[in-house]
Amino acid sequence: MILELSDLIIEEASKIFSSELQSVSKGHCARIDGVSMLDAIPLTKKLRDMLPNFEVHALGASNIDFGVSIDKAVELRNRKEHSLLLICPNSEGSGDNSSLDNSFDRTQLRDLLRNVAANFEDVLGGSGISR
Repeated sequence: MILELSDLIIEEASKIFSSELQSVSKGHCARIDGVSMLDAIPLTKKLRDMLPNFEVHALGASNIDFGVSIDKAVELRNRKEHSLLLICPNSEGSGDNSSLDNSFDRTQLRDLLRNVAANFEDVLGGSGISR
């Protein structure tokens, strides 16, 4: 069963991840793996807003404004003109034949969601709501 992430969770995950990328150098390549196709475009949109120095694309998404093919992603990576962030739906960009496997810093969406949950627990714990 695939659940669609709420706007609040996408916002918080984007804040956490974008803060981790603030100090990287031009040409840095990163990816977020394990994203559902339902969440790929909203996450791409939010991270584009938060990371103006990055090219942010959803790998394999059919949306012409936000999607990118594996071949185009490899081309963007090789140019090194900008930093590149790929949002990778579950089956895109992985496997023995993909040159995207070992050339990007990888983050799993589930790890970002754990950080989001920890942040929410901290906020709720400080407010007395969670007691």
